This record gives sequence, C-alpha cells and structure tokens, in this order.
Amino acid sequence: MLPDVCVTEQNRNGNYSGPPVLSVPTDGKVDLHLILRDGYCLDDNAIDLAAEGVVSIKFIAQETADAVQKYINKDVEMADPANGVCRLTLTASDVPFAGIWYSSFVLYDADGNVMRPSRVWLAVQKTAAHRNMENTPLSMCEVRMFLRDKCSGDNFLLDDVEFTDPEIAAAINWAVDEWNETPPDIHRFTQATFPFRRHWLEAAGARLLKMAAYNYERNNLRYNTGGTSVDDKDKAGAYLKLAKDMEEKWTSWMAGKKIELNAQLAYGSVGSWEFNYGRYFH
Repeated sequence: MLPDVCVTEQNRNGNYSGPPVLSVPTDGKVDLHLILRDGYCLDDNAIDLAAEGVVSIKFIAQETADAVQKYINKDVEMADPANGVCRLTLTASDVPFAGIWYSSFVLYDADGNVMRPSRVWLAVQKTAAHRNMENTPLSMCEVRMFLRDKCSGDNFLLDDVEFTDPEIAAAINWAVDEWNETPPDIHRFTQATFPFRRHWLEAAGARLLKMAAYNYERNNLRYNTGGTSVDDKDKAGAYLKLAKDMEEKWTSWMAGKKIELNAQLAYGSVGSWEFNYGRYFH
C-alpha cells in the first residue's frame, strides 16, 4: 500500500508531526504552492506525479471526518508534476467560515480511480474584516498564546516551539469530540460551531500538556557530562500536574453545563443562543 501523501509548503523549515496544516485567512485570495511527499517529513522524497500516472488532483475539505457535504471541492493545478509541485488557489468564497477542517488532497488516475489520498488539516483563520460574527472557533494562535509557545524565544532550551501545528489542530478537535461523546448527549458540535471558547482552551491545553508529558517520560535519560549532571527531560510530572488541573476545570464545567442544558430541554426552554440552529451548516 502506498503511504499517505505529505503536503508541504515550499521553502518552509522544520518537520511535521502528523498530517500537516495549511493556514489561510477568511478574506482575500491565497495561492498555495505545495509539494506532495512520501511521508510526513520535509526530507521525504517528492512524488513524481507523472511517473505514477496521476492525471488530476482535487482538494476536498469537510466539517467532520464523516460529513457527506463538502466544505471545499476544488481542482488542484499540477505545476511541476515530476517534482510533486502543485498549486491550490482559494478565494474568500471558498472559505466563508473559520475553523480547522478535515481535508485531503486526492490523486486520480486516467480512469478516475483514487490512487492515493492525503490527510491534512485546513486551518481557516477569521480576519478582523470578516463579517460573520457567529462562527468564531478556537484558533491555533490562541492556544499557543495560552501555553506561551509562540516562538523559539519562549523555549530557550528547545530553541523551537514545543507543539507543532498538527498537534494543536488535533487537540482542538479532540476537545470537541470529548464533549460529543460524554453523556448525556445534549447537543453535538463540530470544531466550527463549538461556542464555549474559554473552556475549550483549557481542554485543548490539557491535551497538549499530556502529550508533552508522555514524550518527556519516554525520552527521559539522566546523564553526566564534564562533571555536570544533565536531566533536561525530567518534566513529565510537572506537565502532568498542569494537565490534570486544566482537565479538571474542563470536565467539571462540562458536567455542569450539560446539566444546565438538559434542564432547559426538560422545561421546554430551547431559546438560548447555544441552540440557534441557524449557525450550523451541514
């Protein structure tokens, strides 16, 4: 079986951890020049689209992984097939709503058969000029600010950001999944419609800190060099404590909120803004 395609922007440094993220604004026109690769790292080989018999590529995005209706369904230009270079143009009409969308680059052969799919997050960021006020999901930059992981200067030991864009995108979506799968089943949201942004931030932050803690625990190795003891990975306990504190705030609030909404339904009060069905688009 052929591996998933890694979609990378040209001239971008660093490696990815999981499906990469394409970030675009809600207003204006964006031309994305991309390279399709055999793997999730920038040093993986670019795919020779011509040699593999790829004749067309579509970019597909949807609100949830199992959604039938497509948020975006656009042709992708093969600018340099031998080197896997493609071009995707998105306009304001293509991305009317902000959010982190489940997306794929789908490669087709001459008979219209799917040869290989990709997996990629499409992060649509709302600009200040955007007029849709109801759709304001959590953004990756807000999560970075919350955890003070904006740049390498925030992490002088790592000299890099601690959390990758794919990890943050996944954590944002996992928090909504937890709401949807925690009883009682009051109302199901997506990452584009979840309205409780402050508590959502706690949930995403808790998941990222847990991920980091697991990584530090697996890679912790104390050693001595030049008469100095080095144990720079001994952070799992501190990270797990922070994650637990955030998670407890999130789960406590979620339980109380579901009780509140359940009571509203029991007494026939469904007029609150959480149940304004006009804000959902499927």
